Amino acid sequence: MKPATNQCPMYTQATAADCTKVNAMCNGDMVNITPTMITCPKNKPVVVLTTVAGMLMLHQNTPLNSPTVICKDGAWYTGDPQRPLDNKPTLPLVQPVLLACFGAPGRSLRTLHAHLKMRTVALICILPALAYADCGCREVEKAIAKERQADTKYHGCRNCKAVKSVDISACPDSGYECNVDWAITSNKARCAGTARLAFEKTIVNKMRCNNSQWIVGDESAKPVVCAKSCDTGVCKVSHPRASADFKPLSVKAADADNRCARGVCEPDYGMVALNADGSLLKHLPGVTEVACSSEGIWSPGGPYVMCNASPTCGPGRCAAFIDGSAMANGDVIPLTVKDNGEQLCATATCQYGYVSMKRDGSIFLPVPDGTFSLLTCVPDQGTWRSETGQTFLFVMCKTKPDPTTTLPTTNECPVYTQATTADCATAGAMCSSDAPDITTTKISCPKNKPVVVLTTVPATGLMALHQNTPLNSAAIVCEEGVWYTGDPKRVLDNKPTTLPLVQPVRLACFGTAGG
Repeated sequence: MKPATNQCPMYTQATAADCTKVNAMCNGDMVNITPTMITCPKNKPVVVLTTVAGMLMLHQNTPLNSPTVICKDGAWYTGDPQRPLDNKPTLPLVQPVLLACFGAPGRSLRTLHAHLKMRTVALICILPALAYADCGCREVEKAIAKERQADTKYHGCRNCKAVKSVDISACPDSGYECNVDWAITSNKARCAGTARLAFEKTIVNKMRCNNSQWIVGDESAKPVVCAKSCDTGVCKVSHPRASADFKPLSVKAADADNRCARGVCEPDYGMVALNADGSLLKHLPGVTEVACSSEGIWSPGGPYVMCNASPTCGPGRCAAFIDGSAMANGDVIPLTVKDNGEQLCATATCQYGYVSMKRDGSIFLPVPDGTFSLLTCVPDQGTWRSETGQTFLFVMCKTKPDPTTTLPTTNECPVYTQATTADCATAGAMCSSDAPDITTTKISCPKNKPVVVLTTVPATGLMALHQNTPLNSAAIVCEEGVWYTGDPKRVLDNKPTTLPLVQPVRLACFGTAGG
């Protein structure tokens, strides 16, 4: 019910419980309430509690500069200069409105000011909802519209939420690496760190907010992704302290077939990886091209990859070791390499024999002792070649000698025994049920069937089919302590002056189990 003309609405005294409920500072004094004036004892300010959305709250327009509230033309006024208590002279405060006197004895007006400033924040947040609940509050509606216009003009990014439409499909096709996990800053709509923002496969640097949407140019920014360059200039092509044995990489820019820049050697004399101090880390045999990453790392290789400066076959051309599990576990050690000058290629030796290695640094196959004694670097391939013609891309040294094998006495051939069915199965050999005839001078099979020879693989201790098993002769004969087979005659183990096949050696007759 509105008051009569020129009559102000009557408010009542707030209780201590009312003040506690809204966290208001009330000193307990009784408010002097008349139809024309509201005052507190000792000139203390009046505390006004109003109802907002059915809840009691501290009113934002509680007077801070006058302890007197007066009635004028049906509206309560306070302050100097005077202003309406509720700033809405055509609409009174929402009833029930309760009054109290501010603070405990001795409290200052500055304390009230700080207290009410905090309460104002909460009221501002709830006023828009109240304005729309009462369509007669045109002044409030106008104020909200004005505030929104200012917010859009001066604080556009406040209307936009964090960017969630991130997809790798927005990444440029070449020259950049992208990652959906690289962060986009919420306040500037840019990518964090050195990354740049990409939209529709194009680098755009940043977005802007318009009507609560992120915009790139005149289009909605959906989707976007953060990108880092991996093109020319990102990865180093040389090291300032590298020796004259190495020269810088030649770099090819990213293109339709290669997302990132590539490093090559022209002419191709081989690549090497260097340590941070410019010293040689390792050779990269077989590698003809390395790819740059957005972190400045060549793959394979690392941050520093360079080219061999010349087609030399010196110590730097053929790899003395290959990193991997075998060397880390102490199963193999690097070759001992000797530089033989510019006219002759480098050579390598091992104290206890050689081991053929895989590209990943694991053991491929131990080389039987005595197979060869010296390796020589091949200049145009970066490989090692033995004096018997075997070629190795990766080879290292055994750490200890093979178990001792007893050499036969002069003119006496080693004695081998018959293979079992399990031996043949392990070696994957085709063995018949016939037993070979084994003497000290001759080995043969019934019905002129070829002799199957199984030898022991040192690395595993398992039986394997010997590569020189004869398929053209059913007889193996002993001559001067060496087994010979075939026509024309050849040494069974191809090592007539060194060691026989690795013991134990087992013999069987070729064929199927039933034949």
